[in-house]
Amino acid sequence: MKEISDKRVLILSHLWPGNPQSTNPQNGIYVYDQIVEISKIIKSNVIVPLSIIPRMKEIINFRGSLIRTIKNRISYKPDKAESLKYLSLMGKHSDSVFISFALLIRKNKEYDIIHCHTMFPDGLAGMIVSFITGKPFIVTIHGSEIMFIDSHPADKVLAKMILQRAKSVISVSELMKEKILNITDGKSNISVIHNGIREMFPMLEKKKVIFFAGKLTEVKDPEMLLDAFEIFSTKEKNYKLVIAGDGKLRKKLEVKINKKHLFEKVLLLGYIDRERIKENFSKAFLLAITSRSEGFPTVIYESFSSGTPIVSFDVGGVKEAVRDGENGFIVKIRNAESFAEYLNKAVNTNWNREIIRKEAENFLWEKLSKKIVELYK
Repeated sequence: MKEISDKRVLILSHLWPGNPQSTNPQNGIYVYDQIVEISKIIKSNVIVPLSIIPRMKEIINFRGSLIRTIKNRISYKPDKAESLKYLSLMGKHSDSVFISFALLIRKNKEYDIIHCHTMFPDGLAGMIVSFITGKPFIVTIHGSEIMFIDSHPADKVLAKMILQRAKSVISVSELMKEKILNITDGKSNISVIHNGIREMFPMLEKKKVIFFAGKLTEVKDPEMLLDAFEIFSTKEKNYKLVIAGDGKLRKKLEVKINKKHLFEKVLLLGYIDRERIKENFSKAFLLAITSRSEGFPTVIYESFSSGTPIVSFDVGGVKEAVRDGENGFIVKIRNAESFAEYLNKAVNTNWNREIIRKEAENFLWEKLSKKIVELYK
């Protein structure tokens, strides 16, 4: 890596822990962990874009004081990064223009390459700055924005432009790589680098617990998990379901838990800190993933690092890591009955948890970050 030790990368990511624009305080933790390791190899300047005024969509669903929210955004200082404040007037496309303008008038312009996380607004802003300054940019595509892009024609046109003009594109799964090549007519310099983990979790004595970690949103589909767990519980009465995360579906889940009389078997933890996440992975018998769409979820190798197998629907890049009978099961048919069947199969499988754990060592950010720096090179 000595050849680029004197170079500097500008990293642009609205995905960042503690960003007031997100309701999840841990949003973007995988980007944060990646950049911590990258910064050990190459000089990095991290910019977290933040709209001072909430977007119209946010205001419609707003809860709490608008003035307090604006004050919090103005005073926000991200850990290991610099916030870039701008005014969002319309949507993500106009956001990109404001972000690129703010980047261009910044005093510190000492960088050789721009690395953007996500296509909108970061990737589009990076492309604009690259066009004006002549400095190359690369973009990492993380998930749903690319998989659902066919239903957004304007986004698809812009995405093709961004992905073709980028010096390099990073996809977090092979499935997303195929989608990107399809959008760009094969004209994209693309590499697959899976999401990684900061550390190995301990493997403690396993409890009769099925664990779920993620936002309580339609995309993650925790309602499907509740339905499956109810069916599963008719055969396996001693297991509990522990759900870590929060979101707009929480109230609906609480009602459903009471209606199904599962209040003694299902625990909603809400957002929990990293230490409690680690503890839950370490003690869980298995992890459940019921998402409708994914890129490559970080929880995969967090789970494996604690020797915990996974039951998941066939979504995103999950099957690139989960192998039936070795470290989990892939559920082919999307319904609660099929998922419950595989939960039952998983809790009655004698897993080699040491082998499961060993595989996760190859996906520490300490190792994966070197692949990203090679792309900078």
